[in-house]
Amino acid sequence: MHPLLIEALNFNQKIFDLAESEEWIQVETLATQRHQVLENYFKLSPLPDAKSIINDVAMEISSNDEKISLMMKQSKKSLIGESLNLRKGDQAAKQYQQTFNQHHSL
Repeated sequence: MHPLLIEALNFNQKIFDLAESEEWIQVETLATQRHQVLENYFKLSPLPDAKSIINDVAMEISSNDEKISLMMKQSKKSLIGESLNLRKGDQAAKQYQQTFNQHHSL
């Protein structure tokens, strides 16, 4: 397997590990780098690896990206839920403060 494909697979694993840690900015940075490595690979003529190897690598990357996409959606839902809970807490605190101020201003 050509070193560029190996490098792309190494990026693939690092991207997955970062996604598990919800390090989304680093995921994006490495995904961009992986894309560049793959672009460089596909500029080679002729391609140095058999089609079956290229297909296997493509399938592995695609599968990984699907898993990461699901992780991102889950993380987004979690963040939205936390945000809604914070808003509810703020509203409750404001209502309490208003009630407190009304009773103490009498």
